Amino acid sequence: MLSPTEQKIWDIAEGVAESADLRLVRVRLSGGDYPVLQIMLEPMDCTPTNRTSITVKECTAFSREMSAILDVEDPIASNYNLEVSSTGLERPLVTKEDFELYTPHRIKLQTRTSIGGQRKFSGILQGLDAENEEILLEVEKTEEMVRLPYSEVAKAELAYSKEELNQALGLADLKGE
Repeated sequence: MLSPTEQKIWDIAEGVAESADLRLVRVRLSGGDYPVLQIMLEPMDCTPTNRTSITVKECTAFSREMSAILDVEDPIASNYNLEVSSTGLERPLVTKEDFELYTPHRIKLQTRTSIGGQRKFSGILQGLDAENEEILLEVEKTEEMVRLPYSEVAKAELAYSKEELNQALGLADLKGE
């Protein structure tokens, strides 16, 4: 869930990203006296089976354009630091569409409050029940299916086993090393 300020920035950043053929992934404003505005992007053609990243040149161009617009719109009352980056391998899952797009995929998820006695979950994403706004997750260790309210998600991201990372990086099986 985005704060009102983050939502305003999202609305601005989404248009800038789309004009550069990029997809906005996350907007996060954090910090105290000197906040950090983090904006994560990926190429529009990035998919679960074709994980591509944006270039430094694309980050720089987006940052410059976004900075100019934010200076005019002024959604943040104080000085802040703008960070623009690519998502990396452990891509955050933020929107409901993210949870649909990355089904089935291994994820790590943390809830705002305890659900069934725990806040941290990992397993295979089985989808999003849009009607009930619940994330369906097959818990890795127990293979139990849990339903987690989307509104309770504090943080969610893609996760990989050592074998999956080795395969993605084109490395030979390191046998747990």
